[in-house]
Amino acid sequence: MTNLENTEQARDSLRAKLDDKRLELAALDEARKEIAFDAHTIGGEAEKKLAKLNKDRVVILGDIETLEEALLEASRRVEDAAHSIRIADEAEKGRKALALAASIKERAAVMDNLLSRVASESMALKSDIRELNFQLGCSHPHEHQLQAYGERAVKAHMMAAAFKIEHLAPKDRYTFAQLAEGWAATIERWAESRLPQLEEVELCAENV
Repeated sequence: MTNLENTEQARDSLRAKLDDKRLELAALDEARKEIAFDAHTIGGEAEKKLAKLNKDRVVILGDIETLEEALLEASRRVEDAAHSIRIADEAEKGRKALALAASIKERAAVMDNLLSRVASESMALKSDIRELNFQLGCSHPHEHQLQAYGERAVKAHMMAAAFKIEHLAPKDRYTFAQLAEGWAATIERWAESRLPQLEEVELCAENV
C-alpha cells in the first residue's frame, strides 16, 4: 500500500469516527431533552442521569473537537502525499521528454543525412543518364524522364511519411528501383543491338 493510500485510509477512518461521535452527541442531546424537565423539577434519579449525560457530553464534545483537528491534519497529509505523487509524475514526464528531445534530434539528423544522400545520388544518376544520352547516343532514359518519374517516386515514398507531399493514384506510384529496372532493360536492348557489330569488327581485325 502506498503512502497516499495509507493516509487516505487514516483520513477515512477519522471521518467515520467523527460521524459516529456526532451521531452519539445527537442521541445524547435528545436523551437530555427528555429528562431535562424532571431533572430540574423533581430531581432524584432524573437529576443524576442528567448529570451523567452532561459529563458524557463534555467528553463527546472533546472527542469531536480532537477528531476534527485530526481530520484536518489527515486531509493535509493526503494533499501532501498527492502533491508528492504529482511532483514525481511530472519529474518522470520531464525525464521522458528529455529522452524524446534527444531522439527527435537524432532522427532529424538521420533524415537530413538520408535526404542529402538522396539529393547527391540523384545528381549522380542524372550524370549517368546524360553520359548515356550525349556521349553514347542512347536516348532512353533521358533526364526529363528522371525529373518527371523521379518526382513521382519521391512523392510515392513520402505518402508513408508524417509529411505526405501529395496523394498519388496507384498507377502513378513508382519506386526508383522499378524505374531503374525498366530503364536498364531499355539500355540493355540498345547495347545488345550493337554488340554483334562490335564482334564483326573484332573478327575483321583478326583476319587482317
